[in-house]
Amino acid sequence: MLPVNTFATLLLLATATFSIDNLHANSPSPLPARGDIRDRNGIVLATDKPDPKDSSTTPPPRRYPFQSLASHVLGAVTQPQPWQPPFGIDGVEKMLNDDLASTPAQTDHSNSGKSGQDVWLTIDARHQFIVENALRDANVGRGTAVLMDVTSGQIFAMASLPSFDPNLFVPQISEATFEAYRRNPSIPMLNRATTPFTPGASFMLVTALAAATSGHAIDVHACDGVFQAGSKSLPCWIRSKGGTHGQQTLDKAMENSCGLYFYGLTLSMGYDKIERLADLAGLRSKPGTGLPGEAAGFIPGPSWLKTQTSDLNAGSHSPWTDASSATNSVGSGRIAITPLHMTTIAATIANGGTVWKPELVRHVGEQETKLYRKTNSIQISNLKDHGLSAEGLSIIREGMRKRTAKVTPSQAQLVPTINGFSGTMVEYRKHPVLREYVRERNCWYVCYAPADKPQWALTVLVQHGRSGGDTSAPIAHRILQDVSAVEAGALKVEPKPLPPTPGHWELVDAVGFPGTKVEEK
Repeated sequence: MLPVNTFATLLLLATATFSIDNLHANSPSPLPARGDIRDRNGIVLATDKPDPKDSSTTPPPRRYPFQSLASHVLGAVTQPQPWQPPFGIDGVEKMLNDDLASTPAQTDHSNSGKSGQDVWLTIDARHQFIVENALRDANVGRGTAVLMDVTSGQIFAMASLPSFDPNLFVPQISEATFEAYRRNPSIPMLNRATTPFTPGASFMLVTALAAATSGHAIDVHACDGVFQAGSKSLPCWIRSKGGTHGQQTLDKAMENSCGLYFYGLTLSMGYDKIERLADLAGLRSKPGTGLPGEAAGFIPGPSWLKTQTSDLNAGSHSPWTDASSATNSVGSGRIAITPLHMTTIAATIANGGTVWKPELVRHVGEQETKLYRKTNSIQISNLKDHGLSAEGLSIIREGMRKRTAKVTPSQAQLVPTINGFSGTMVEYRKHPVLREYVRERNCWYVCYAPADKPQWALTVLVQHGRSGGDTSAPIAHRILQDVSAVEAGALKVEPKPLPPTPGHWELVDAVGFPGTKVEEK
């Protein structure tokens, strides 16, 4: 379901009955303009200014020229009363409503009103267009992708499918549209980029960083197919194929995505090292963009469990065990984390240990005005100050390189070169038609590029895919190829309006684009 406050707002809007013509006819004087929302290059993504191609004399109070492009970032506005300026109900429109909002003229003519301030985002509309089209071309029904500059934490693209058309909220959403959004089981209003999901093996990157900041990146552990954690027997995936991985270093274990290595590593260094790293990287906090609805990651530990087993919850949880620590270390326990958090982890590995707070707003207002406000990049922490060694970082990067070469060998030689890590996590969700719980996979790919001189961090998450390597990795590689070509001047991209996608629950199988053929493993 959508957040309760969002539903309440939409329900209020759905009961409104005035028309756009009445809105303008009843206004004593034209309302001052709400501020524009622009991308980093000045492309207008939301505006009050009329469309030059529209001959209507009563333009809507707000329009979004590219329809659903970046809809979860932009959000939407509504205007429940004709004499009131539009106000934001989601996304940047809500987050920065006080800056964007105009001040209407006073009826006694004591002032003529004031226009709102323009907001410039870190988003690049060209890259946003590339990312959204890559997801659409792969027939993703439910998924997300986040592209970040590793040197600053600036977000260049944040896409979530299914999407919605914010134009439909202006001046108010119709009852029929409201019901369609409310009943859609794919939840088009949900920003999946800032929503926690179980990460599966992609969380090994977090555990690897925990090892590298605590002197355990050079540890060697054996995989004989089964790990005994107290009374629990935890198998490695290779056991189902009748094999073992034997003695392994961290980079080799990353190449093989060997759970048993990480079980042994976690119990050797202590699960508290993972909790410490999670706090240093801000994973237990909201990502920090300020977008409404963004959620903190959930990385529990023994201290959390104690709070759950006290008072009314006594006896409702099993005690924290070695098996709890082991399974959480590979992202298959109770852990949930947002794709935006995982993009920050990839950026941290890429840039040498700096954890940047994700940045979505570049500046507010025009530079020559008193109200101009620039957003500066904020460093959450530097892992080098907390034990991250050059050797440990090098081992993690090598593990990602080896994993990329093993999972998608034909893509390992593409330009740009990519260091990535995949994860696949099985979950059970109630099917909207069958009305029973069905098995589906969260398919992750977390990466950075170019491998030798990193500029971009990228996370792709597809719900109900085949695997991270088969489904999400080709999408990531397509995105990074096109983004790199645009940056190099070899590809020209002009964003165009994108109609919203309704989403679906069908399997997204192995994805293949021209030049990015996926091998069976």
